[in-house]
Amino acid sequence: TIVVCFPFKGTAVVTETKAALWTDGRYYLQAESQLDSNWILMKDGLPNTPTKEQWLIEVLPTGSKVGVDPWVITHGGWYKMLQELSAAGLSLVFTEKNLIDLVWEDHGRPDPPNEGLMVLDIAFTGKSWQEKVREVRAALAKKKADILVVTALDEIAWLLNLRGSDVVFNPVFFAYVMIKQDELLKSTPHYTDDSITQANLSLGVLIRDAIALCEYFSWLEREVPKNHVTEISGAAKLEKLRRYPVKPFSEVFAFRPAEETNRVITNQELYLCDSGAQFKDGTTDVTRTWHFGSPTKWQRECFTRVLKGHIALARAVFPNKTTGHRLDTLARMALWDTGLDYLHGTGHGIGSFLNVHEGPQSISYRSRENEASLEAGMMVTDEPGYYEDGAFGIRIESVLLVKPIELENNFKNRGYLCFEPITLFPIQTKLLSPTMLTCEEIEWINCYHDLCAENVGAALREQGRTSALNWLLKETAPLG
Repeated sequence: TIVVCFPFKGTAVVTETKAALWTDGRYYLQAESQLDSNWILMKDGLPNTPTKEQWLIEVLPTGSKVGVDPWVITHGGWYKMLQELSAAGLSLVFTEKNLIDLVWEDHGRPDPPNEGLMVLDIAFTGKSWQEKVREVRAALAKKKADILVVTALDEIAWLLNLRGSDVVFNPVFFAYVMIKQDELLKSTPHYTDDSITQANLSLGVLIRDAIALCEYFSWLEREVPKNHVTEISGAAKLEKLRRYPVKPFSEVFAFRPAEETNRVITNQELYLCDSGAQFKDGTTDVTRTWHFGSPTKWQRECFTRVLKGHIALARAVFPNKTTGHRLDTLARMALWDTGLDYLHGTGHGIGSFLNVHEGPQSISYRSRENEASLEAGMMVTDEPGYYEDGAFGIRIESVLLVKPIELENNFKNRGYLCFEPITLFPIQTKLLSPTMLTCEEIEWINCYHDLCAENVGAALREQGRTSALNWLLKETAPLG
């Protein structure tokens, strides 16, 4: 048996007679439509779905060997699987070669990427790579450790203040780094010692991204009733708008529409747009759900409950060292009240001209061993949703900044944190059922829209983008 892991999408487990794919709620429908009859879809997160270990124990005879490529599994994942399989009389072994790679080689595997690297300026990174290495060495000394082996590509890119293009839509490059007290060993072929630093998402990049989105949604409002805009042509339009006037490093879409599933965007159904871009001064990730016609009462209720969860998390105040797992419930309560939910995490860290999904912080219903707590200066998304198979999907996603807050009390001098929304793009109020909102929630919406109108509106006005400005002012009008 060979186990092959696919990060972010899911995990495939293949035996001599069966094949199963584990994936979360974001990809259920996609997997159902794209997997053929040879595959068993395991809907991860549902109560009756077995774990990979449980399924292997069920389908394999005692004494079987389960092979895992050591390059695609973490130490923790290996140890957990080892314990469960061993207790059931199965062996877990490392495979010398990845069987998928052997098949690929027989069918013409593309050459590995070999592009050059980009050195970031100190204006973007804040610290030189030498200063970062000194900080790592100080941490090594504190831990009484001799060496640190860095394998995560985003961590290497951050440490060396370099960016690359070896992975599509993520500005990283294939490399390994080992840090000792007296030397730095690396496998970066185009390495340079020019200095640069990590900067948080700047207001400038968020305004630029919001400008593109305002242009796009105002264009959609005009063109969708003509019944000629498709998912693909809409995505192409948004990419073009994001590339002007400042070309991003690479466009990032969580989902790219395919020709075989391409559909016309109509004013009869909800439109969910999840996108973002890589700029030198930041990475963006934003999702909005829109209706260009008349939403149903049920759609408005579901949308309102999703927004109530979004607001509850965005308004949270919590002690230092709180993990995202402890906050996840806030985003789900309004859905749980009526028996609804969603089957993905609520938030992820986001890099600065790095990976769109970045740790160690996250906000999720799943607890993780050694989960990192939220700290001031971190970026995290706030993205609750609700999805009905074959009907519609709703998600509202913004990036939040974790920041300190001064309160009247400070229990045990712990210190407290809060969130500041830094994505500046409107939330469609036409999709709301206002009577379901509290006064505090209405105030939050109006304050958030004031921020959007003030910051993005000023930029649109300065650039003479009248159509997008008028659209923005209409969508940010106060909610009574």
